[in-house]
Amino acid sequence: MEVNQVIQDTGTDIGTKETVTVEV
Repeated sequence: MEVNQVIQDTGTDIGTKETVTVEV
């Protein structure tokens, strides 16, 4: 099972994107 989560922290204007891939 692959869960892809796109987390946007404070800095959407800057363009800070964090992609976290969790394998269960």
